[in-house]
Amino acid sequence: MIQKIFALEYVRDEPDVKVLRVPGSLSPALHLREGTQVVVRASRGCLLVLPEVDTKGLRARVAELAAELEAVQGRILEIAHTLPDLPGGLLGGEDPLSEELEILGTLECVVGDDIQPAIQKLRLAAVPPGETEAPRP
Repeated sequence: MIQKIFALEYVRDEPDVKVLRVPGSLSPALHLREGTQVVVRASRGCLLVLPEVDTKGLRARVAELAAELEAVQGRILEIAHTLPDLPGGLLGGEDPLSEELEILGTLECVVGDDIQPAIQKLRLAAVPPGETEAPRP
């Protein structure tokens, strides 16, 4: 019945979902290319027509992003390890090392506050439902 209403070409059934192909006449209205496979779901009294997404491939790409961020984190830490690690009381004063310490503090904050949480979130997003750890690329 969905096919007749929207003139979509049937592709396959999945649990609670029908996968259909968008014909050329309907493509512009849905902002999709002709031949795009879509998933049709009923939700709260309306039909949702969404492009089909290769979630396995998407999760692999997200895991790759996490690995790339880990590499960036490693480069930042390499730079940080070349800087002196002195007590924070010297920060901001006239001490000749204060500039280096400011840079060290910035690098440490970027890694701890931004990059590590981003890596953790990306790794979590890369884990398929029912699994406990994301595959490493």
